[in-house]
Amino acid sequence: MTPFCPMDRIDDQGVIPIAAAQRMIKEETVKLGYIEYMDCAHYLPGHPKCGTLHGHTYKVEIVIEGEKKNGMIMDFGDLKLVLKEVLAEYDHRSLNDFLDYPSVENIAEMLQAKLKNRLAFPFILRVWEGEGKWCEIDSREG
Repeated sequence: MTPFCPMDRIDDQGVIPIAAAQRMIKEETVKLGYIEYMDCAHYLPGHPKCGTLHGHTYKVEIVIEGEKKNGMIMDFGDLKLVLKEVLAEYDHRSLNDFLDYPSVENIAEMLQAKLKNRLAFPFILRVWEGEGKWCEIDSREG
């Protein structure tokens, strides 16, 4: 984040000019997040514990980042709709129908690819496989 009062933006009376203050506000990025769930079955071929079919409730968190326009980055309803539509393809299905090895890392990469096609913002995606276990992926990397 840009420092609030860089010395070169303060006038001789210690006041930030309005134009400089407006530029600082415009330069600030804001993060907006949403959480949704999907229930899926999967198995990890060859894995000693997870090699048999079992299921999870996956918690999927997305955090987008961008500049506010008209007071917001994106309407929560629009973000919710995008995430729900992407997850609907996999909900109550076997993830092995989509991935050869549906580890949480590969699931996160698959969801990231789908969401990148639908969102115009950089985002961080976190996929929880049950309680306390998750994978995080940043759309700006890779």
